[in-house]
Formats: sequence, structure tokens, C-alpha cells
Amino acid sequence: MLKVEMTASVRKETGKGAMRQMRMKGMTPAVVYGAGAEALLLKLETRPFFNKLLSIYRKNAIISLNLDDGSTKHVLVQDIQTDPIKDTLLHADFIEIDVSKPRVFEVAIRYTGVAKGTDLGGILNVINDTLAIEAAPLDVPDEFVVNIADLNIGDSIKVDTIDIPENCTLVTDPESVCVSVVSLQKGTAEGEEEAEEGEGEGEAVAAAEESTEE
Repeated sequence: MLKVEMTASVRKETGKGAMRQMRMKGMTPAVVYGAGAEALLLKLETRPFFNKLLSIYRKNAIISLNLDDGSTKHVLVQDIQTDPIKDTLLHADFIEIDVSKPRVFEVAIRYTGVAKGTDLGGILNVINDTLAIEAAPLDVPDEFVVNIADLNIGDSIKVDTIDIPENCTLVTDPESVCVSVVSLQKGTAEGEEEAEEGEGEGEAVAAAEESTEE
């Protein structure tokens, strides 16, 4: 798992007006929850904080918050609030964790190579792009890499074929399929079948509505 460090200051300011002034000064208000203690109010310099967030976007990462009182909090990002128009940071929520205790994490699967079945007219069907595992945060891998180059039409890769570190416990169903290559005809047939089912459901709903109106 990625590990990054950030600097934060303990704050006493609360209220919308104080938060607005804080943001105008280039600071982002934040709160740390968890660890059986009261919520801790913090503020971070917006620009370096934003850059750090970009570096861990869509990745599992432990953040070491170095506070101005000399203490350090190990946290995970719980929620980031942004302005929908200006796309600027408004607020951050962190959850403090014990890095020695196992937790469930979703870890990304990165598929490499080009499935040979796609060169023969097949369609690559990605069903799972993450795996759920339980492990101590520092033992969580950054990602799982799966080579799909040998997949022919009709082939698939199941979860139980992916190498999981010994200190991690698989939570995702091991029999579930991660990726497969299907024939174009099969993919078309499945699409037509789903469309027919959708039309049937639509007709049934329309009939029910007409009956109700009568």
C-alpha cells in the first residue's frame, strides 16, 4: 500500500464564516474521526494537499498526518468535498486506523497484454476490476497484475488463479470470473436477449398503467 506524509495543524475555528476565511487564506479544513477519541479538527495547506490527493487518486494509501503538536496520525481518506462549479477543495474527512489491525480493502486489478482471442474477433469482457482482501494496511499490495495475452475465445480467468500474498485473506468469491473473451455472436445474442427482456418489461408496465387508469 502506498504511504504518503502530509502536514496539518490543529484548529479551533468552526462555523461557515471561519471556514470561508480559512479557504481564502489557502487552507482546507479537515476532521479526523475514529480511534475511540473525539473528532480532531485540522487544517491543511490546500495546494500541497491537493497535489498529494492527485498522487493517490483511486489508490489505497495510508496517510501519515504530521501535526503541529508533534504527534502523528495514521489515517485513510474517508471523504473529500469539492465545489461542484469551481472544482476546489472544501473539506476533508479522515479516519484514523491502527496499522497493525486487519481491514478489508478493495485492490485494483491491472490487466496487461492483448488477449489473442480479440484478434480472432472475440470481445474482451472485464467483469471484476478490483479484488476485496482483508489484511493489515501495510501488507496490502498496491495492485494485482494479471496478464491476459493467452486468453482465447471462450477462455476466462477466475479469482482463485490470482496470486494473493500469504498475509492477505481473499474476501471476493474465488470462483467468480475476473475477465473472459467471448465470441462476437454470443455477445450480440446476449445483447438482443437483454433488449427483448427490456421490451417485455416495458409492455407489461404499460399494460399495468392502462389497467390502473381504467
